Amino acid sequence: MKIFNFFKAKHAVVTEIDNNNDPFIDELFLKIFPNGDTDLIELTNNLLIIINNAISKEEAKHLSCAAAITAYSDGGFSSRFCLERLQQHLAGKGCLKYFNKQKLQEFYALLRKYHKPKDIDLKSVLPKDYLAWFLDIVKSNPQATNEDEISDTSGEFGLEPTNPVPVFGVPNNDVYLGRLRTLNGMPIYWDRVGCIELETIFQPVDNYDIYDAKKNKIANIYISSYHLSISKKAPKGFILIK
Repeated sequence: MKIFNFFKAKHAVVTEIDNNNDPFIDELFLKIFPNGDTDLIELTNNLLIIINNAISKEEAKHLSCAAAITAYSDGGFSSRFCLERLQQHLAGKGCLKYFNKQKLQEFYALLRKYHKPKDIDLKSVLPKDYLAWFLDIVKSNPQATNEDEISDTSGEFGLEPTNPVPVFGVPNNDVYLGRLRTLNGMPIYWDRVGCIELETIFQPVDNYDIYDAKKNKIANIYISSYHLSISKKAPKGFILIK
């Protein structure tokens, strides 16, 4: 089974497919696997552990690559890549027989491991005028903090609007949420519901519906985007990957 001509590249091990130099493929490979072949080999070996070496290492490498491409193509590991989507992909490859429910969840979590959102540099994504306006708001925020939690708030951290998660800029809301996992290590999904204005919190607080890997709603998380850094604290019932 050949995956289309990809992943030969700068980091050598990766392909037996062909030798055509393709900068786009090299770039795609590094987006999916920032550490190059090291990530791909790790993914392959972990997949083999999950399915108890039911296929050869070469087949596992192809399957790992194909699944990673599918995940990335579905919005760069966004909320469109869910357990059901992975199940459909594996069925289409004739590989679903190697996975029970638990193994499917483990492989899904493994694929999502390679999406580790980095802080967004607002200078590179925001127009200068908007950036200046935003920074002025942060400077004028009497609650602006570098800490993981806003001081002098009330309620359960992140789970009540009166104690929102402090984040540096709205674009980094998705970065924070992308780092959250359920207690069993599974990724979450989210939809922005809207914003809430409170007397006790400077500027509106963003409200997100939170879903588990099966798209069941499990919580609401509240974020305040006008602070000096992104919180490294997880709300109760969640963990935060590093």
